[in-house]
Amino acid sequence: DDACGDLPFVTHDKILDHIVQTGTGTWNVFYKITVQNLGGTTGVYNLIDKPDFDNDIFIQSASFTSNAPGIPGGGLIGVGPWNLGSDVNISAGGNHVYDIIVSVGMDILNQNTPGDGIYTACEDGTQGNPQPGEGLYNASYLDVNDDGIADEIDEACGDLPNLHHTKDLVEIVQTGARTYKVSYEIKVIN
Repeated sequence: DDACGDLPFVTHDKILDHIVQTGTGTWNVFYKITVQNLGGTTGVYNLIDKPDFDNDIFIQSASFTSNAPGIPGGGLIGVGPWNLGSDVNISAGGNHVYDIIVSVGMDILNQNTPGDGIYTACEDGTQGNPQPGEGLYNASYLDVNDDGIADEIDEACGDLPNLHHTKDLVEIVQTGARTYKVSYEIKVIN
């Protein structure tokens, strides 16, 4: 007499897919979370997304879409954490994709915008290990046994440019009766 059963094995992967500048000091940041069931029977999961950017980056809006059954997506309120899915069934071999778009702004030079005016890039503290408070740090939390504790955490991080420039008059040299050589220096800084 034999007996056999299958187990689910639900896991996930998160990436920062790309960044698109939308205006002066504004960007759309695209994250992708893929939840997979590598096991042999249906599994259940909860998925939370939590941005924790450098404090000079502020969230203007956020939304997501998903191919998970019953979770079409929509707007995300506030600055997170965001509950993307609760008690979501995923079949054996299933693949659910969550695409998150976060519209952000940053102006390090403007004292009226949030932050300390000092940009901390991803992996600033430890190479290969982004931390909360760096760049566009964002973590996802996967709970596969419905106990409210993340069984798997995945991180993604990217950086924004902050370009500005200065222009200085370096010197004026008279080269003739009514002619001058004027020198300027322009510095472009990121």
